[in-house]
Amino acid sequence: MKIPRAKPCQTNLRDIWAWNPPVRRSGHRILDPIPAELYIMIFNYVKPRNDCYESKKTIIRRTNDLRNMSLVCRYFCAEILPWLFKSVVFHPGGLYNGVTTRAEKDAMSYIPFCRSIKQDEKFARSLALQVKQCSIRDWLDAPNTNTAMVKAFLNTHIDSLPHLTNLTTITLSRMPLAPQLLAHIRRLLHLTSFTIDRCDFAEISPKHVQKLAAKSKLKSFRLWVRSKDDSDDEDDEVHALVVKKFLPLIVNLSEFGTDSWLLMQALISCHDTLPPLLETLEILSIRDTKVLCEYLYKLPALTSLTMDSSAALSSGSSNVLYKMRIKVE
Repeated sequence: MKIPRAKPCQTNLRDIWAWNPPVRRSGHRILDPIPAELYIMIFNYVKPRNDCYESKKTIIRRTNDLRNMSLVCRYFCAEILPWLFKSVVFHPGGLYNGVTTRAEKDAMSYIPFCRSIKQDEKFARSLALQVKQCSIRDWLDAPNTNTAMVKAFLNTHIDSLPHLTNLTTITLSRMPLAPQLLAHIRRLLHLTSFTIDRCDFAEISPKHVQKLAAKSKLKSFRLWVRSKDDSDDEDDEVHALVVKKFLPLIVNLSEFGTDSWLLMQALISCHDTLPPLLETLEILSIRDTKVLCEYLYKLPALTSLTMDSSAALSSGSSNVLYKMRIKVE
């Protein structure tokens, strides 16, 4: 009689995140279990904050601590990795001369993770679903920025973006913007918050931004275009071209921030055709306080306002803000 072989277990990827707390033993004797709540308290003590601008040393320390803990057992892995990958920072840390050890390079880089996604590894693809926030930063400051190696590292990070399908927040800081990058961002259907901070805009055109705006459901958009060394002259042609590119993204927002008065003027001019949805406004370049305050008075939902500290408000403008009960910073 032929005995049928047992069928292999069909593993569901979701089982990766479903493990019971570890069993404690002393030799062959089973010890009393530690409550899962106590483990959670320990994890909470070391879990990463939602801060895309932590220092390099802090990132290395937190990442290494969490990675080491995730290797203890499958339960620790299932509990820690979603937190560890909830907020990721793609930057050229391992390319700096001051980073020499393998541990430092791994802690500063998500290259292994991004490569695994590209190679269609199931665990990496499952882990990619945990990512909610992503910051791509400092690539303009990397040594030998234009070398093939740096570009290859950056492209490896960028090519992983379409697989971060649950991403809601993305920040691009000090990096070159390329059509390929905006095309990948366009595929992120859950994206609601987008920040661009002092990037290189040379490669993109208004058409690329228009395609992004047509697909996006942004509720928060911030565009910072000035470095510390830039002059306050907004009449130059380069600044005007940059602002023109991003006009399609300033509609239907609840949060908006910019250091460009030209972009702020464009938002004000669209007020009659757009619903007044703004709740949070950050404006760090003000040319006409009267025009700004008249616009603010038309925003019934506005509750938080951050302004350039050098902007002088008239007594009438101050009264408008007081009557609106806006939180001014």
